[in-house]
Amino acid sequence: MFGFTNSLNRIFKERLKIDESLKNKCTFKIGGITRFYVEIESVKELKFVLKKCKKYKIRYFILGAGSNVLFPDYFDGIIICTKRMNKVELQNFNRVKVDSGTMLQNLCNICKLNNLSGLEWAVGIPGTVGGALRMNAGAFDNQICNYLESVTILRNGKIENINAKNLSFEYRKGVFFDDKGCFIINAVFHFKTKMKNIIERNMNLYLVKRQKTQNVMFPSAGSVFKRKKNITASEMIDKAGLKGTAFGGAMVSKVHSGYIVNTGNAKTEDVINLINFIKTKVFEKFKENLDLEIIIVN
Repeated sequence: MFGFTNSLNRIFKERLKIDESLKNKCTFKIGGITRFYVEIESVKELKFVLKKCKKYKIRYFILGAGSNVLFPDYFDGIIICTKRMNKVELQNFNRVKVDSGTMLQNLCNICKLNNLSGLEWAVGIPGTVGGALRMNAGAFDNQICNYLESVTILRNGKIENINAKNLSFEYRKGVFFDDKGCFIINAVFHFKTKMKNIIERNMNLYLVKRQKTQNVMFPSAGSVFKRKKNITASEMIDKAGLKGTAFGGAMVSKVHSGYIVNTGNAKTEDVINLINFIKTKVFEKFKENLDLEIIIVN
């Protein structure tokens, strides 16, 4: 293990952390320790880390902003964070090329400043572009795949550029969701032109709507479960009488039943126990199996 640590330390220096706390690496504010944590700045660095992981048989997890993940009490591997890969490049014909580690909120602001419309609905979502594409993030009957033109990935050590027409998306299941060996490097989006004041007005309307329905006042990872065709998970949870149900420090939000919140001292085990309890009660009442929207890192 010394060889792995030494080789990464020569490249990353202070960007490599040993036995780093994960609690502040996610919006849930839950998690123990990861054996290694590193913030990469380029594809070259990503390739280097993955090569060393393969050589020394080290587990890894690619992390953006941590807005939809639940960390374990201990991760015996390396967390590779992409948030330093955040370049945004305006191109011709209303196209924008965006690195995967770019915060979605930053992209929304850049679009507004350049009269580009399409992502107003995404204002306030605390994730990265890469995470949004992986999960096919969406809100208010919209989703990010609607604006994707192409995506650049790293797969099996090789860089590929793929047209969005050759990709398939599902509800909250985006680009290469099941391909754990595939890494999103950047993406090109195509937007429409609108007056800046109209874009800003629409963004404010979405923000107000989001604050009314999703201001849960405690740390969370957003919607825990995917919606069904004819009913949302939050509706089923609410009708099952589970609003406010708590296991330890984890509680079903009293504001939005689709959220599990950390009331201050929640542990990973609390959240998992509450998830299992919710799934059992919802199935008993509706005969519906709830599917997770958040990612449980294990």
